[in-house]
Amino acid sequence: MTIELTNSADTPEHAELRRTVRILCEQFGEKYWQQGDFNREYPEQLVDTLTKAGYLSALIPGGCGDDGAQRANVDALSGVDR
Repeated sequence: MTIELTNSADTPEHAELRRTVRILCEQFGEKYWQQGDFNREYPEQLVDTLTKAGYLSALIPGGCGDDGAQRANVDALSGVDR
């Protein structure tokens, strides 16, 4: 079951961002995380996938060259793991 969270600042672009990131993350199921936890491994495949798709930059803090737009994208990703 997928829960879509919305707020008053939600936009169609934010909804699409959540949908796309959720689809990318669905490639990494429970077995991926269990194996990584068991082996104490960094989730390199997940990071590579999000980076290649251009979504990892959403995690760059505002003081590191972000113009503020990234903060809205991070807010939009809240709940993508649900």
